[in-house]
Amino acid sequence: MSTDSEPPPLRIRVYSDLEAPAPLRRQIEEILLASANPRRVPDESSRTAFLDRWLTPYLTVYPEQVLLALDEAEGGQVLGVLNGCLDSAGAEVFRDLHPYYRLFADLYQAYPAHFHVNCHPDHRGRGVGSCLVEAFVALCRDGGLPGVHLVTAPGLRNVGFYRRNGFTEAVERSEAGHSYLFLGQQLAVD
Repeated sequence: MSTDSEPPPLRIRVYSDLEAPAPLRRQIEEILLASANPRRVPDESSRTAFLDRWLTPYLTVYPEQVLLALDEAEGGQVLGVLNGCLDSAGAEVFRDLHPYYRLFADLYQAYPAHFHVNCHPDHRGRGVGSCLVEAFVALCRDGGLPGVHLVTAPGLRNVGFYRRNGFTEAVERSEAGHSYLFLGQQLAVD
């Protein structure tokens, strides 16, 4: 039995390798919506738009780059999800969805892969997110990529999480009154 500080017995799986995507998708949606600012998703219409922006493109275009942390002790319950993309420069689907996407395009050659990671609220601070990030970084490294990045906002609490997980290259830029923080990690490729 694990304590609150111990990670549950995890298994990291690739979404496209799993056989029952519909029930898993519902769990993933619940995790993303629980992670969202409630003011951004007050009703069904805004929840659908949020998921269409932050989840659907990954599951439909890049399902082999979506990683799930499954709790082996709870019958495969989804504890966390990492939506990834190994080729940010070539991923045209995101250009119109995310206002900052073009803002950092000059950095995509050095940091071609990007991701978003979310954990179930009951399992935050227990190593689930770090396990997902570590698995995605390994996928990028194994693919010979020179770096991986994410974009957040300066001052958010997740910045400390990403820095602890090796994302130390930081570039801050603003557009249309919003500040964005690009955090990158260079990879040593064998």
